Amino acid sequence: MNITHESLRKLLELQSHVIVYASAQTGHLQDLAAHAGASGGHLTVKGAAALQANVLVDLASKGKSQITFDFTS
Repeated sequence: MNITHESLRKLLELQSHVIVYASAQTGHLQDLAAHAGASGGHLTVKGAAALQANVLVDLASKGKSQITFDFTS
């Protein structure tokens, strides 16, 4: 199944918990984090160790308390 970025945004809008891989485009991750922070949905970024620290901080800032980083392998 191939889910679109817009579908993920809609799920977050419905206050779902969405898990995405850190390998997604940074712009998409930023958008999803901001949408989670604004809508009350929750975003988990799996494989977050692959991202640079400044990207993690940016995502956390946009996602407010609605984002989780999974650093496990």
